[in-house]
Amino acid sequence: MRSRFYLVCTFLFALHGCHGNSVDPVVSENHNRALGPDGEVLSLLAWRDLLVVGGSFQTTGTDTTGSIVGWNGSFWVPIGDDPINGSVWAMIEYEGDLIVGGSFESAGGQPVRHIARWDGRAWHSMGSPQNWDVVRRFVVVGDDLYAEGRSYSGGSVSGTRIRVWNGSAWSELEAPGHPSRRVNDMIEWRGQLVVSGYFPEIVLSTRTVVVLENGEWKELAPRIWDGPDGQISSGPGGAGPEHLAIDEDLIASFTSSGINGSIAAVALVGLEDDQWSLLEPISILDDLNDLQFHNGFFWAASFAGVGRRDYGTEWETWRTSRCRSIAKWNSELYVGGIFSEIEGTSLQNIARFDGMEWKPPGSE
Repeated sequence: MRSRFYLVCTFLFALHGCHGNSVDPVVSENHNRALGPDGEVLSLLAWRDLLVVGGSFQTTGTDTTGSIVGWNGSFWVPIGDDPINGSVWAMIEYEGDLIVGGSFESAGGQPVRHIARWDGRAWHSMGSPQNWDVVRRFVVVGDDLYAEGRSYSGGSVSGTRIRVWNGSAWSELEAPGHPSRRVNDMIEWRGQLVVSGYFPEIVLSTRTVVVLENGEWKELAPRIWDGPDGQISSGPGGAGPEHLAIDEDLIASFTSSGINGSIAAVALVGLEDDQWSLLEPISILDDLNDLQFHNGFFWAASFAGVGRRDYGTEWETWRTSRCRSIAKWNSELYVGGIFSEIEGTSLQNIARFDGMEWKPPGSE
């Protein structure tokens, strides 16, 4: 059977306004399970029997948890005794342990540098990669753990690096393109590392998806969004394909910039016989922050809210403030970000979807 890839492309228009061992729970007597973190949720991960929540916050429910906490279905569970002293941007399971990345210098009282490992009982250092101010994402390919980190200068990205963990130290993996170029996302697909972003030194196009194949970066397929006919024009300054996800095939989002306004119209693009082709427009959404595929639906978190779409149907959207991350846990979908309500339901930066409506994590 011939496989098919899918690419979700995003364009900007001027029509602004359209639209193993687990952690023992230790909770205080006045703990309020309906309340979420008091700051922005940046990352969600189903790990062991917990939904792990990371971000920029200090309190969850009524307890001081620091910027990472677990949800066990009934209570918020602290991850360790001593909070991480910064923001958590990325999490992944590797060899059964929880790997956490972000912008921090200590975890559980242990000196770390932007990456730490939690084995269910204690935090451990994973070395000190140089020239990183923040770790933004992880991916596991086979036995290898990859991490992408950025350095900043004057508030702008000045360097992007992908490194691989060899079991005892991080080694440099030359990032696609010049170090000052942008890696938007990376994912394991068919046993290979696939990366989206802005890579003018790899291909003539600056905006593309590349795959690490036999030690060399190659463009996954020719583009149509930079084609001479402008079938899908990214506009000047477009950051390129962004968020990657998988159902049976590969999915991605494409965000364009340089066009007046800030509303993003999303179109579905398929890859067949090594060629991308436009299938159909599917929605209008703001800039995407996460893209997932769960239970037959595309799910998208954006600065305008959260939406889902089945094959052949229209997008169903729930407008709210900034949504950052999506994860499935215990057969329900969770979304995190910084928001106080969805569809009139009072929330605190995290919500679960039970198939019918959005609710706080601890509600019936």
